[in-house]
Amino acid sequence: MSEEKNGVIIGPKEIYDELRGLSKSLTKLDGRMEKLEEKFEEKFEAAHEANERSREALGLAEDNERDILQLKEQFKTYKKQEDKRRDQLTRNLIGIVAIIIPLILAISPILISYYSP
Repeated sequence: MSEEKNGVIIGPKEIYDELRGLSKSLTKLDGRMEKLEEKFEEKFEAAHEANERSREALGLAEDNERDILQLKEQFKTYKKQEDKRRDQLTRNLIGIVAIIIPLILAISPILISYYSP
């Protein structure tokens, strides 16, 4: 008895052609994957550099904030000292005027009588 097989018979040439096509596709896919990997590495490097720059900028900003707070305290101290100096100067001027006015009032009659004919 003979058995009859139904179906498609694939020969070695068809298998070879399919394997070559598959090999070419895998080679193209490998090239694409390498390009994607390179792009990913470039993007990763750029992101890493941007992260470093932002950390440096944050550090500078924190340093500047500390400097500003120190300057603010120094300005407050200077302002207090300047106010004290101004108050002292005002007191001194008032004291000088308080001495000069009575002196002028006391000397005025003497000068007027001396220079009057």
